[in-house]
Amino acid sequence: MRSLLATGPAGTSAAFTKIARTRVKETTPKKTYAPYSFFTTTPAGSVIGTKSLSDHLARARSLYGIGFGFESLALLVLVIKASLGLQWEIDSELEDTLAIVDGDISQALQSCREQLVNELVADLDVARMELRNLRAALMESKVDSESWGGDFAFERSLMSVDVLKL
Repeated sequence: MRSLLATGPAGTSAAFTKIARTRVKETTPKKTYAPYSFFTTTPAGSVIGTKSLSDHLARARSLYGIGFGFESLALLVLVIKASLGLQWEIDSELEDTLAIVDGDISQALQSCREQLVNELVADLDVARMELRNLRAALMESKVDSESWGGDFAFERSLMSVDVLKL
């Protein structure tokens, strides 16, 4: 698909993006997941991500993947908030999962930058609010992880959100 869009006639990519945005708006699932359902404890006592988390992240990825970066931030903030109070070991499955979420947040912020550059932000005040909410959740997570001596899971995201100014 990427090859087709990159090598196709002028306007192919823009037309595809427009159609994809319309489709996502029309088919966005009405079902939402409660943040408490994102993580579970295994019988061995390890905390891991659930299918609800995977589905939730897939929804966020579909949004930021088609240029709805700001619209995806609220979904990612829910994941950060759900991780508050969790503790993880180095090289654990939970640490790996949170590293993936950190990457998702960074990708969403890149999508936000592209929305700004292409003047696709419908409401700058809402966009600013989403960024403030993300930064507040990241700072809360940082304080939480410091309270138990853990590594902050979202360092890359915090650096990225601090660079993005509206």
